[in-house]
Order: sequence, then C-alpha cells, then structure tokens
Amino acid sequence: MASMTLDDDDDENDDDDEKMVRKLRKEITFKFRVKFYTKWGENVVVCGKSQAMGEYDATKGAWMSCEHIVLNTVKTKTKKTKNNADEKEEEESFEDDEEDSGEEDSGEEEREGGDELLWTATKTMRWDEPFEYRYAVVDSHGSVILWDAPIRIAKLERQTSRALTGNGENVVEFTDTFERKNHAETLFSKRRFAEVVLDKVLAGGQGGATHAAAVVKPQPCEFLRSGILSGKKNDANGDASLRVVVLRFQVKAMRMPSKRPGSKVSVRVTGSCQSLGKWDRSRAMRMGNDECFEVLSPASSDASEHTVKDRNNTSSSNDNNNGYCWHLEVACASSELPVRYKYEIWDDDIEQVIESEECKRTIGIDWDLKKRQFDEELHRKNRNNNNNNNNNNREGGEIEGTSTEINDDGEEDAEKTPTRHRATPTKKKTSTSSSYEPPKCIVASDGHFAHAKAFRCAGVAVPVFSLRSSKSLGCGEFSDLKLMADFCRESGFRILQLLPVNDTRVHGMWWDSYPYSSLSVHALHPMYLRVTELDQEELNFPGSEEMTKFIEAKRRELQELKDVDYEETLRVKMFVARKLHKRFLASMPTTESGSYANGLGSASKSSAGVSSNSKKALIESFERFVSENQEWLKPYAVFCALAEIFQTTEHWLWGHLAKCDDKLIEKLTDPETSPIYSEGVHFVYYLQWRLHMQLKEASTYLKQFGIALKGDLPIGVDKRSVDVWRKPELFRFYTNTGAPPDAFDKNGQNWKFPTYDWEQMKRDGNYSWWRSRLRSMEKYFSLVRVDHILGFFRIWELPAHCESGIMGRFRPSVPISRQELEAVGLWDIDRLTIPRADASDLEFFFGARAAEVAARFFDENELFSNSSDSNVNRAGIIGGGGGDLSFTKRLQNKYWTFKPEYSTEVQILKCEQLKIREGSPDWLVAETNEIKNGLLELTRNVCLLRSAYDPSATEGVHSVAMFDKDAFYPRFDMERTRLFQKLECWQRSALSRISHEHYTTRQRFLWTQNAHTTIPAITNSTNMLVCGEDLGLVPDFVPGEMQNLGILGLRIQRMPAPEQGENNNSEFGIPSRYPYDTVCSPSCHDTTTFRAWFEEDENRRKKYYSQILGQDISTTPKRCTTETMRAVIKQHLESPSALAIFALADVLAMDTNYINERDPKEETINDPTNSRHYWRFRFHTNLEDMKKNEQLTGELKKMVFESGRNVPK
Repeated sequence: MASMTLDDDDDENDDDDEKMVRKLRKEITFKFRVKFYTKWGENVVVCGKSQAMGEYDATKGAWMSCEHIVLNTVKTKTKKTKNNADEKEEEESFEDDEEDSGEEDSGEEEREGGDELLWTATKTMRWDEPFEYRYAVVDSHGSVILWDAPIRIAKLERQTSRALTGNGENVVEFTDTFERKNHAETLFSKRRFAEVVLDKVLAGGQGGATHAAAVVKPQPCEFLRSGILSGKKNDANGDASLRVVVLRFQVKAMRMPSKRPGSKVSVRVTGSCQSLGKWDRSRAMRMGNDECFEVLSPASSDASEHTVKDRNNTSSSNDNNNGYCWHLEVACASSELPVRYKYEIWDDDIEQVIESEECKRTIGIDWDLKKRQFDEELHRKNRNNNNNNNNNNREGGEIEGTSTEINDDGEEDAEKTPTRHRATPTKKKTSTSSSYEPPKCIVASDGHFAHAKAFRCAGVAVPVFSLRSSKSLGCGEFSDLKLMADFCRESGFRILQLLPVNDTRVHGMWWDSYPYSSLSVHALHPMYLRVTELDQEELNFPGSEEMTKFIEAKRRELQELKDVDYEETLRVKMFVARKLHKRFLASMPTTESGSYANGLGSASKSSAGVSSNSKKALIESFERFVSENQEWLKPYAVFCALAEIFQTTEHWLWGHLAKCDDKLIEKLTDPETSPIYSEGVHFVYYLQWRLHMQLKEASTYLKQFGIALKGDLPIGVDKRSVDVWRKPELFRFYTNTGAPPDAFDKNGQNWKFPTYDWEQMKRDGNYSWWRSRLRSMEKYFSLVRVDHILGFFRIWELPAHCESGIMGRFRPSVPISRQELEAVGLWDIDRLTIPRADASDLEFFFGARAAEVAARFFDENELFSNSSDSNVNRAGIIGGGGGDLSFTKRLQNKYWTFKPEYSTEVQILKCEQLKIREGSPDWLVAETNEIKNGLLELTRNVCLLRSAYDPSATEGVHSVAMFDKDAFYPRFDMERTRLFQKLECWQRSALSRISHEHYTTRQRFLWTQNAHTTIPAITNSTNMLVCGEDLGLVPDFVPGEMQNLGILGLRIQRMPAPEQGENNNSEFGIPSRYPYDTVCSPSCHDTTTFRAWFEEDENRRKKYYSQILGQDISTTPKRCTTETMRAVIKQHLESPSALAIFALADVLAMDTNYINERDPKEETINDPTNSRHYWRFRFHTNLEDMKKNEQLTGELKKMVFESGRNVPK
C-alpha cells in the first residue's frame, strides 16, 4: 500500500513547514504503474475514495493506457553465501546488478525473457491529506470485472515530504503489484484465521503467535537524516543524474516463521543502492510495522463496493493489518536507478536470516526505454521471419512479385518490392539512450512477502453430535471439542470443521436432528450442553444428589446406544437445565418491586441473593452476555416462550401475536410486566449463556494450540423460525428453496426453506441480516464454510405446491419469451406447459386401472370433434366396454388434464383417496403407491414452466391467469418426459437448443452480477476465512468467479471438477490437479464415507484402484484396507489444495481395529435423497481412546509434515 503522510504535530509555526504544506496543497503529479495481463476488450482503471479519484466509481476513475514491455534477458547465477552460518547454494534472477557483496559466483546460465503488459496513468491533483486508491479491471462499458485485492493509502512521512518542495515538477510514482483476491497470501489474511494458524508477529504479541515483537519504527536512513532532501542540496545545478530520489518500500508479511519460540523477528530490505547496503546483508535496512498502508474492503457489493458512506468505517478494518504491514523510506541518487532489491525475514536476536525472497524486485525503471526495447525486439523478430521467408522462396524457386525486400536499416526496400505487396513502413531502429527524468519519490507497493512455499495445512471434519466421550450425555457436546483438539494436535491437524450448531427445534421431534434447518441463525442448540460441567455451587442444592444420580443413569443408558437418540437426549438435558435455572434464578438480583432483573444490568437494585464472589462473577458474565446479544436474543427468547405456550412454531397460527414488532418484544421481555419472563424468557437467556460459555471455552482451548475452528453457515432457514417471524419481508413464503437434479439426487432436492428476497435484503441495511450471522459466528470460529454457495449466484426456486425438487427454476434468471418460442415454430404453448396425458400415457403408468384412474383424477378433453366416436369412447372408459380394442386404440382422439383438486404434487400426496390405512394388505399398498407415483410423474409431464405465479390469484395452479403469459422456463431434464419424446423431431431439436442456451450462456452475466452484488457485501463484513461448498450442478464460470471473490472452493474426489482439462470426463477427481484455492477431501457429510463408497461398486473400485492409486487392477481388494485408506489420504495431503480436510471416519479407517468393528454403511451422516433422514450417527470409539492411539496419531502427523503442510507447534 502506498503511504504518504503529512504530520503537522511539531513546528506549526515554522515558516519552512508552512511553505512546504502550501506547495503540497498546490498540485502534485501522480504516476500510477501496475502490471496486469488483461483479456481482449478489458481495461484497467485506478480510482479512489476522493472526488478527484472518482469516489470508487470505475467510470469516473483514471482509465489507464497499456503497452508491452520487454523483460531483459535473465542471467541465473548459482552463488554460495558466505554470510550465512549454514552455507547453501541458491539461485537468483537478476539483470545488471552490482556484484553481490559476500557472494561468489559458481556458475551462470542465460535464458531469454518474455514480455509484460504495463498499465500507466497520470493524475495531477491537490494533496491535502492521505488518499485511498485501488485498481479495477473493467469491460468496455466500465463495469467492474475484477477488483485488486488491497485498498491502498497514499501518504508520506513528514521528513520525506520535503522531497516534494524543491525546484522542478513535483512527481510521485506508484509502482504497484496487482494482487487477486485468491492470491496465496491474500486468501489467508483474514485476521480470525491468521491470528490462530499462521506463523506471525502481531502487534504486542496478540493471538496465538509463537513469537512476538512490539510495534517498531523503521530504521532511519542516514541520507534522509543528513538533510540531503533540502531544496538546494537536491537541485544539483539542474543535473538530473545527481538528484536524490526517495524510495518507499511497502510489503505485507502475514507469515513470520521462526525456529526459536519467543524470538523477535522483522522484515529487512537489501538492495543494489548505497542506502540498502549494495547487497551487503550486514547493512540491510530494517523495516517498520508501526502504520497501516492498506485497508480492508468495506462491507458492500464488489460492483459498487466503495461509497463514501460505506468507507466511513474503515478505521476498524484498518486494525486488521496491524503488525503485518512493513514499510521503509530511503534516499538514493538518481544515477543508481533502477534499484534492485529483495525482502528478507530476520531473527533480530541473533541477527540471522530466516527466509529470503528467491527473486529480486526492481524499482525506478525507465519504462519508456523498456517500451523501445520491446519494439526493437519485435521488429528484429519480424525482420528475421521475413528474411527466413525470402530464403525459403529462393531455395524453392522465387515467385515473381510476391517477396518483400528488407534493407540494412530493417525497412522495406521500396525499389525492390512490388507496390501491391509492400508491408507497412517500419520505424528505424531507435536509440537505447534514456531521457528518463526520475520522479522525486517512488512508492513500491509490493503486496505480500514472496515465500518460497505457499501456506498449506490439514484438518478433520466431524459433526459435534457424533462424538463420544466418557462424560458426554447422549451425544457429543461442546466440551468434547477440547478432546478433539488434543487429537488434532497429536495428528498434525490445524483445522477442526463442524456442521452447523444452531438451534433446530422446529418440529419438537427427531426431524429436528437435521442441522441445516434452524429455529434461529444465532442461537446454539441445547443438545450440545454439558450439564455436569456447570458451576459447582449451582449443582449443590437440596436434592442435588438425586439429580446427579439421575444424570449419571441417563448418561450410561444413552451411552449404550449405537446411535444418537435425539428426542431422549434433548428431553433429559432440558429437564436438568430447567432445574438448574431455578437455582440460578433464585440467586439473581431483584428490582424494588420484587421482580427479577432483565439481565441487562439496568434494573438491578438489590444483590441480596448473591452469596459469593464467584456467584457475583457469574451473574456479571450472564448480564454481559445478555446485553451484548440482546438484538437477536430477546426476539428468540420470546419466540421460544410463545412456541411453548401455543405448542407449535408455526407462528402464523398465533393470532394477533403472529405479527412481530419491537413493542411486542420489549413488552414480553420486561421483567416487571411480562407474564412469560421468569419461566420462559429468562430461561432461554440462561440456556444460551451456558452454551456460549462452553463453546467459547472450547474455541479458546483450540486456539492456544494453533488449531482453528471451522463453522458452517446454512444457506436456508425454516419458515417456522424466529428469523422469518421477526423479518418476514426478507423471505418469499410462497416458494421453497432446493437443488436441481444432480449427482446427489436425480429427482432434485426440496429443502422447504423460503427463498430470499435479495432486493429487500439489500435495502434492509445492506444485507445486515447476513452480516449479523457472520458476526455471531466470529465469536467462536476462525473460518467458515458457506453452505451451497451457488445459491448466491442463483437459487433453485420451487413453487410451494411442489414436493420434489424437479419442477423448479433458477432465480434470478432471464426467461424465454413467447416471441422466441413462436419464432422457432412452437405455437402450442399450453401443450408444453400444462400437464396432460393421452391414452397411451394412462395405460403406461396405470395399466389395467387406466380407465379408473382417468375417471377419478382427470378431466376428459377431445383433440377433435367426432360425436359418434366420442359417445362410444366415453362409454368405453366409464363402463369398461369396447370389445377387444385396447384402451389406447379406443381413445386415440382424447387427452386428459388433472382435475383442479389433484393438479399438484402436494394435493396428490395429501389426497384422502390415496392414503394408506394402517393394516392395509400389501397388494393394496403396492397398488396405491403405483397410482400415486404415476400421478406424480404426470404432473411433471411438461417441457416448459410458466413464470412464478401470483399467490393472490384464486384460480387453479395451472391456470394461465396466474402467470406472466409471455415468460417461460425450460423444465429441467425435459428430454426424459413422455411429452418430449412424443414431439416431432424439429420440435425436440428446437426445445433442446433453447433449453441448453437458457441454462448456459443466457444467464452467465446475470448470475455473475448477482454473486458480485451479494457475496462481497457479506464476506467483506467478516474476519473469518471464507470457504464455499460449490458441489452439484456447477456452471463452468463459477470456479473462476469464486477465485475473483477470494473464496476457497470444495473438491470431493468422486465429483470431478472442470479444471481437470483433458480428463474432465473422468469419473474421479485428480488431487494433483486441484487449484491452490480449494479445500480437498475424499468425502463429506453429504456422501458416504470413502470406505463405503469404495466397497459398494466392484467395477468402480477396480477402476479407481488402477487409475487413481496406480495399482495392478488384478490386486484390487474387496474391502477398503488400511493401506488403501492411507494411500488416499496421502494423495490428498500432497495435492496443491491449500486445505486438506478429512472426515473423521476416513481418518480412523487407517486403524485396523476401527474398520473391523463397524460396517462402513453405518457411518453415513446424511442421505440427501431422503428429506426425512435421521441425523444420528455416533462414533463407537471414545475420544479418550482416540487420543491414546499413538500409532495412528503419530503416523498422521508424519504424513502431514512430509507432505509439506503446516503442523501445530
């Protein structure tokens, strides 16, 4: 980031300083230079916060011009370093440097350079204070395609600013490094992650740093201190070669490795100029980290993410760079330009280099000279090519009038070349002499320190409920995460990933075991509470012995079960929690009227109930928790209390309480007047406080070992949730969210969540609801998995009358117009959009019962009028007559449409005629299911879907009046419908072409724009590292857009991703080809474990064993052995993916005892094809035993370390 600071603290009355300030405020010419290879039609723009810089509007910023520059021939020297105690050989790339002091050359080879694209812009403006700026890649219309990751701050220190007060033009040059958001170091610059996992120095030694240093100021440059920048000394009688140029170096160092715990480390610069020691490492200049020269992106959309209003809060974001930003200012003679330099990380205590950048950087380049050199090189190549062509023509017999003659000056010889074949005149060879006049100051913003190896680490994923320990009651608990932390530490894992832990008690039964359906997006689930680890005073009361015995008896009873008994576990914990809450409530301070305090500390008048200092501390902790979380906690507490009273969470049935407002919340949370406060509201406060304390304690425990906790952000919320009750305007109740047919489920998925009204969410505090969710998660987690991140591009929206996931469409999406359909000859729209069946369809689905089903569920229609045939056919269908003719032959001119009461999936499933009564014989059950399934298939027998219907309309669901008559969407997998197969060839071809275009190119811009509007507004508001679950039906442009947004993608090996190139059609992913910015794994909670997957299909098993593991196909084992599992994990650890996170079941499969004790089919966490799957899997192995398995943990840690991944200290 560029830093130009003007301090006015001292010498305010000094005439020289006032004169300097006046000059600075006149005008300064800023030259911006950045290298970036754009695609054809793209441009680079520099813009900033100020009005002069366009207020972050790319169309108003400074549009840059580009030119190709040649990279000089690079000499590679092998050198032996004398200064280092550990002598080693290293290769350095450099151009025309001074000989490195203390280094002797042992070899040299030369290789040809290439070319780069340099973007430049000049801006002359007043400079009253530091200003922000940023680069953007835009299309020809000025729409932002990609933002540069950092927002830079341009400022100079007071002493340096004197360089701009001398004679001549005041010019400041910014030489910046364009860094994408998926840059290896930028990805992990999120503070919540960096402070736990990365080797670093934080200001004051904060976080989990293994070594620390106080904030230090940069080492002063002797040339600057000598006053050489004063006007007379710097004029040098107008000789430009003798002028002094101020060089400012800026670099971010997120990782500060050190082999000695507690050591002080810093970043230093060594280089070719006198001020940088002329490559003498003993004279390398120490940089300072006492100021920030970058700010984080504000919480707003990437397309327009910089408004003045949004940028008012950047000061808090600025703190995220504290201690990471290193800067230094030195002076050099203009004759020393260009200056070659590099950054090094030093151990200050022993004055030794820890890590040095491999390649040197350059500052102060004469870009005009570079451009001339490029033109000359291009001209030379063209001339050689022409000469070669001429030689070829002469050798093969020259054809008259087709050759171009080149003279000695490299130009076309007009006398020898026919007029009609002359080439464009070429300029004469230009001189390489430079007329470059150096600026008075050059600021090099070099992005991140160039480490030799990118950061990579490993982790393990596990649902909390699946853990088993000697103290857990019925399921895994937050306190068990501390034992998991011990296992991770011994195994070399730095990340512990969880499934969502939010409260899901929507139905009051085992259906609530589904962790992705939340009652509240902020509240924690009571099932994870450890009731035996509450305060001892709280557990010591009359009758507590019986309570303790009850808890222990229930713990043993539930511990004997193979899986989680969700309902009984929750019942026991809620029973105990209510008992303990009464004891806690009795110790709470009361108001003057005798009612309990509201938990906010404002009503406390008496503390007679407080018996000890520890109890007082608990009450203070409780009140602080309530006060800090009241925005979501109070509505949630009221909702829970009302749901218990009404015995349902369907808040639309609560009468006048169905509408929530602030007055209602305040009234029902007032301890003076609320009838539900003590038993309802206060109990919820207490329960959430206890859960918060236990999860926070576990999170802190993990952090001290450098292990990060990874949370999960569900894409949807239940319509019965407090969030929907509180803010119904943010949701679309008459639609459901799901996923289209994919590898998980050929029928698609219907999650029954209301879809979001994104437009309203943006108006509601710029997605404040989403940002508040992430703020809550930041209390515990360092990184987050965003569930179904494709939903931020487009969501699969289903009408409320659908039960399956097939009959949906993506929202937003550009529809197909009636005019488009008619243009290709598709006129009969009703036939394509309204479910219908002919006689062959009825006979296909219902066989001999076709006539009966048609009479009960359909209305009959005629294709053409024929009264005599109609009467005969009607008699045939009702009376079963018709002689020997089949049903289809007798009714060829008929078709049937659903009766209004049976026209949707929901109506059919709820139909009384199709309900299966208890005790029904098997033949009747089979017959009823056959009819039901046939009817459901026929409701989907369309090729086009009409646009979203108006819920206020009263006509039938398939009535045209309820829809936009001119907007249509292709039905997913229409080619499989019976209707499509009966169409004529040209009709099928037209529909297939329209469908393919609809799902690919037509939506690309809209979906990209939607993602760039929603995702940055949310992710920029958090300090957690963001990962996205991008499985399923993934558009080809999504991986690239996720890279532009700086979000890690997910790679599951059995679901190959697009980047495999020529192997894209392979059945398996190839870990060695995964991109760096991904999380890789052999399996996830939505799939079977690797063991189960490997064993279930023999042909696939042999193919995987030979193609992926490279083994002899004849030796393929029938079961997944520990050796096979070890090879799979090793393969993923060695992949380029930044994070390799394994399901705990896959990790334990490396242990022989584990795989012999449990069937892999029992390890399935979720079955996506079953909407009522019971999430109850629990490991049979105790965490204490896992921790003691030194053979397994030791082998895992060795594998992680040998793969080059970072391990806990």
